[in-house]
Amino acid sequence: MPMNSVYKNKLTNKESFMHEKDNCSRLSKFITWIVLLFMPLSTYAAYVEGITFGDILLILGVLLITTDIFLNKKINLLNIIATPLLLYMIFIIIHSLIFWMIKPYELSEGLLGVSRYLLYLYFAMNGAKYYFNYDYGYKIYKKLAILFALYCIAQYFSYNFFSTVLPVNLFGLPTFDDISAITSKYNISMYQTGAVLYRPRSVFLEPAYFAAYQIPILYLILNNKNEKYLTKYSSAILITASIFLAGTTTGILMQFLCWWKPIITELKKISFKFVNLIIIAIPCVYLFISSDYWQRVSNRIISNDGTLGTSVTGRIQNYKIFFDGRLSWDQLLFGQGKWVSVGYLPSYGELIISFGLVGLVVFSVVMLLTYLKTQKIGKAMTLLLLVMCIGTNTLFNITSVLMFFLIYSDSKSNIRYNFSGKQN
Repeated sequence: MPMNSVYKNKLTNKESFMHEKDNCSRLSKFITWIVLLFMPLSTYAAYVEGITFGDILLILGVLLITTDIFLNKKINLLNIIATPLLLYMIFIIIHSLIFWMIKPYELSEGLLGVSRYLLYLYFAMNGAKYYFNYDYGYKIYKKLAILFALYCIAQYFSYNFFSTVLPVNLFGLPTFDDISAITSKYNISMYQTGAVLYRPRSVFLEPAYFAAYQIPILYLILNNKNEKYLTKYSSAILITASIFLAGTTTGILMQFLCWWKPIITELKKISFKFVNLIIIAIPCVYLFISSDYWQRVSNRIISNDGTLGTSVTGRIQNYKIFFDGRLSWDQLLFGQGKWVSVGYLPSYGELIISFGLVGLVVFSVVMLLTYLKTQKIGKAMTLLLLVMCIGTNTLFNITSVLMFFLIYSDSKSNIRYNFSGKQN
């Protein structure tokens, strides 16, 4: 073959490879945006009952990923689905099908909830490995978290100093659970009488969702060795302050898991910069914990008489169903189906109610395999998820999408792209 032909073939192959890599980079960045915007956009109803703008964005992401997998012959489908999450997904499908055959009259009631959850799992299972640009996502996630934190802080000061409730629903869009009514005169008057505690939530459905979104990036910022010192701690302190102002029990407690290691590390180094930060922080913390707002927030955790506060009892009161004889042995062992509700239960409680102790064992095995297959960040996110599941419904709600992507995008077998588009 002539030398010119060989050169042209090499050039053509190189251009084809670069074009393919650019397409992958563009798609991965778009999927990354979908993952990071899914939670805040799930606040807004899409003018269709039960569907949010977050759902529409997620469905679009699923379609794009599925199409690319089948069109891109260089992507190994078996490698994509070879994740512990597949085991969990198969279990839910088989369990749900069996229960629907036993109780077909409950099919329509549970179909939307189970389908939505399976969509979350499918999106993470197929998207995390090849389509989540972790390094690019970190930059965007951090900027979004800071923006949401600033708005949460603005909501707090706007209400407390100007008696003005800044809206949760931006641009006047209707919200998924009608929380846009938070700006009504009735609610403002309730807050001002003190009958209802006003807790800012930025642009999220609840303060708890806001905290669940902020906690992972707080951990990532504090453990990022490439962050400049001032940038790292100023960003972390801002996000931490916003979570405190949101007044969520889980968010406040989870912050200690994020901060303990950096604090010990800095104290061991006897860092002069860190000592200065502590000196500045002490009076600010003292003023905050002395405020009436903090007293009311802390009373939601532990009341003045030493008993558990409403925030804690609200999470654990329905656990009595496991001990009062209402569940038969087969219901305890195999659950009652995903569509059965006994009131609010954190993740582990709902897991047992829905899928029984068998489901709890399957999930535990999946998390153990996940921990073993992931690297440092994935392991940390796995542990964060397991701790969050103790007091929240993170495993089954919109937060699960973000958490599963953060966990499985850090798998040992993943192909990762840095900002220049080169493979790591």
